[in-house]
Amino acid sequence: MNLDDFPEIAAYARSLISSAVLEHMHTEVTALANDIDVTFNNALPTSVTAATIRLWLASEMQNAAKAYVNWQAGFTEFHDGTPAYQIAQNVGQSSSSNFRRAYPDAKSVTEAYERALETGQPQTIWIKGYAIRLDPTERQAG
Repeated sequence: MNLDDFPEIAAYARSLISSAVLEHMHTEVTALANDIDVTFNNALPTSVTAATIRLWLASEMQNAAKAYVNWQAGFTEFHDGTPAYQIAQNVGQSSSSNFRRAYPDAKSVTEAYERALETGQPQTIWIKGYAIRLDPTERQAG
């Protein structure tokens, strides 16, 4: 089973992402770019415009999204106790090795959640340059 095998669900989810996430990203990138432009105006060369800053921020958001995907892949494995090969099939990967290649940090996330559960203390890990705080109570929250 692959979630893309349910076109109605996939179309609905993509529609929500389009209307909610992309609009929110645009609003946030614009606000952050304006803040950076004003705050560091004298430090930036004139060729670095607000539009250039927005593009750079959008690129950073793409990197953050990749980190988030790895986080969610590891969380799914930890939370559901589902083997990587089954998660792989559900998200369109053909095997667990493809899953590991697509989400190289998922195993680290799973291990960090396990440490958090063992110690009862939050764990912070770094994925693609972004700090992610993993809380031991998240397993119950689902």
